[in-house]
Amino acid sequence: KKRNALSYRLQLELEAALLDAEQDQAVHCVIITGAGPDFCSGYDLQDRTKLDSDEFVQLRNRYGLDGVRPKSKEWMENVRGFSSFEDDLYSIERTQRFLLHIFDMHKPVIACVQGKCLAGGISLAFCCDIVVCTDDCEIGFPPARDFGVLPLNMM
Repeated sequence: KKRNALSYRLQLELEAALLDAEQDQAVHCVIITGAGPDFCSGYDLQDRTKLDSDEFVQLRNRYGLDGVRPKSKEWMENVRGFSSFEDDLYSIERTQRFLLHIFDMHKPVIACVQGKCLAGGISLAFCCDIVVCTDDCEIGFPPARDFGVLPLNMM
């Protein structure tokens, strides 16, 4: 349905799989491909899985915020929020750390791109050592046209 959009949960699962592959002596390279007709439609901008993650459960428990909405005043007074420049910068840095796991792997990582590879999908693919594309794949970065924002790995 979302064309392999990068939700928070998907990023955590992919990161865990990469760490497992890095340690497994039987694995000699990693191949990342998309399920279905498209490689990746970018980051899931409507993702809510972060709020159910172990990280958020631990934050809620540590700061006594059980039942408190993440964007509420009480939340923002205690932990990092979602609205300031610093919050956005922190989120971008976390995403870069996820992408650097791919870039820093000691084993080769191959992206097999089919269909559409858009926005955050480009960052994912271009952090790999090798990118193999089908003849009909489409690579695009709409945020560059709409907002003037380049892929994270272009920094």
